[in-house]
Amino acid sequence: MKSVMVSLVLAVWGVGGACGQGDGPTGLAADAELLIGAFSEIHPGFDRYAMEAELGAAAAELRAVAEDEPSDDVFYLAVQRYLAAIRCEHTEAELPNGLRERLASSMLPVDFEYVPGADGAFRAIVVGVAKGVEGVRVGDEIVSVGEMGMGEIFERTTPYISVDGLTDHTKTTLFAGSDDIGLTTFDVLHPLLFGERDEYRLVVESAEGDRREVVVRSIDEEASLAMRGVRGQTNFSDEGAVRWEMLDERTAGLWVNTFVNYRTPVDAEAVFAGVFAEINASRAERLVYDLREVGGGSGDVQRALLRHLISEPIQVGGPTRVRATGPGDYREHLRTWDESVFNIPEAMFTPDGEGMYVVNPLIGGKRETLEPAPDAWAGELVILCGPHNESGATILLSELSWQRELTLIGEPTGGSAEGPTAGIIAFLTLPESGIVARLPMLRSRTSAPGFEKGMGVTPDVLARVTVESLREGRDPAMEAALALE
Repeated sequence: MKSVMVSLVLAVWGVGGACGQGDGPTGLAADAELLIGAFSEIHPGFDRYAMEAELGAAAAELRAVAEDEPSDDVFYLAVQRYLAAIRCEHTEAELPNGLRERLASSMLPVDFEYVPGADGAFRAIVVGVAKGVEGVRVGDEIVSVGEMGMGEIFERTTPYISVDGLTDHTKTTLFAGSDDIGLTTFDVLHPLLFGERDEYRLVVESAEGDRREVVVRSIDEEASLAMRGVRGQTNFSDEGAVRWEMLDERTAGLWVNTFVNYRTPVDAEAVFAGVFAEINASRAERLVYDLREVGGGSGDVQRALLRHLISEPIQVGGPTRVRATGPGDYREHLRTWDESVFNIPEAMFTPDGEGMYVVNPLIGGKRETLEPAPDAWAGELVILCGPHNESGATILLSELSWQRELTLIGEPTGGSAEGPTAGIIAFLTLPESGIVARLPMLRSRTSAPGFEKGMGVTPDVLARVTVESLREGRDPAMEAALALE
């Protein structure tokens, strides 16, 4: 594999080289070396945010666990902890099918959000209760599960949660949130760290301070999804994924709840053309776009939406970089949705002098001009943002916020305002354990001339969800938007 200074990097971090050479390690130890080698040589953000010592310690910890030939569950946790140390939210270990099926059959029958109270301390507030569960009500606080307080549970799960850069503030949201396969972070990490169970013993406390202990039976994934409802559609083509309504006599509200358009694709330009034609015909003076449920998704949706939110041309994008020009000795363990990316000629890459390669703009990644759509919104624009935003949603905010007059309201986002490591995701299969790890191939760049390293986008007006607002059924960000003069 052609990779700048890779021998130096491997020496400093104590990283094993390519697999399958000589009498190397076997079993799970071989899986660990394969994972460490592939990610250190290929991942374009491997050392972007993580310190040398952090990466070295993470590798040493994974090797130590692997040498003990642990159970599948323990090794999965060790792999995920190593990947989380890289500080890239696209870098995760997928759940093996057997493990996923087990975890999906014993889920917590209570949905919660982990939010700060008036004193700044985070609390787990119940926002949903499964059918048939008694003794727990919406608005209650989950004080503890078993013998452990929710604060300690959160602290012990955070090393396994992948986030971009320095956006650790988003872990409180991800702790209670759903992943892209229907399970919540809690329902994956709690049983793996503290043991699976058929029932949960909870201590809950009402808003009035009434504390009680309840025992609730676990539920399966179908019941959990029904309990949680549809907080945001999973496909751009889903009914209700794009909608708008008048919020008051001069303000229109827009919701685009997902950018995912690769499962059941539709023409995003046509969808937005119809919606914005209606909004413009309403004679609204202000548009409030609620982006808070969107993480990432498809570039065509993001691009089409951008075109409908600008009235003048803007600059978007920048050069795309890679860490290595090909998969090298790891090819047999890698797959992706378009495997031609593994065979791009080396002439398409140019060293950038900083240990990376710039991808030829003929095949992707360049600064370009984006023209407004014919029926784009030209009036006052307010966007609601928050910690669910990452990847494509944060890119949209980063591109828009410095080139169009708007007001951002809500909470700091996840993702990277500079540009994430994503684009094309490869899937590395570890042969002994069967675990599949997601390995981003590209580091993209937004057009933003200024950004805070390792961070997403910061709102102009801070409006946090709190214990009190949840219990009162209020939306502080929307309230702040409607209160603007």
